[in-house]
Amino acid sequence: MSAVFVVFSFMVDKGVFRSFDHRTAFWLKDHVSIVLAWFFAVVCRTGNAEITVPAGILIAAWGIVKKRGNGLFGGFWIFWLVAGIALEHFLKLHLLQPHPTRAVLNDPLRGFQLIHIPLPFAPGSYPSGHTFRAFWLAFLVAESAPGWLRLTKVWAILVMGGVIALGWHWATDTAGGLIFAFMGATLLGRFRRS
Repeated sequence: MSAVFVVFSFMVDKGVFRSFDHRTAFWLKDHVSIVLAWFFAVVCRTGNAEITVPAGILIAAWGIVKKRGNGLFGGFWIFWLVAGIALEHFLKLHLLQPHPTRAVLNDPLRGFQLIHIPLPFAPGSYPSGHTFRAFWLAFLVAESAPGWLRLTKVWAILVMGGVIALGWHWATDTAGGLIFAFMGATLLGRFRRS
């Protein structure tokens, strides 16, 4: 899985998918209704780091308690989150995937944030942190609160599609975030078997 991520990231960096990204973004700009754009604008803001990071940490802590103090459980999830955020920002600083332009921006709530956390602006947009954190949270919920899994998976898919429809990310950005989230899930599976 990590080889897939490395090869895909290299291809994104070289612009292999740029025309696909542009065609997809402009098609969505022309075909997403204002009602759907408003829906995605609200849903995608719940995928922002200021929501998903604290929620994930709380769910991981709850999972430790639920699993009778198994610190490895919570430690793995926190490590995966921190490593993912670090890799996301490293790649956004070093790969040549520019942010989508204003020409494809379709966000009716442009400029509005639930909570403003002043962070340095990353020049690149690959991979999508929204997608990574949404699926990371879905995998965490699958482990900690399986009854919420279906709702969490639907939410993660809506965040992934929404950030493309709103013009926040290119389609390849979200694919990279999804691949990275699945890398962690694969590691978790190996960790459980050993």
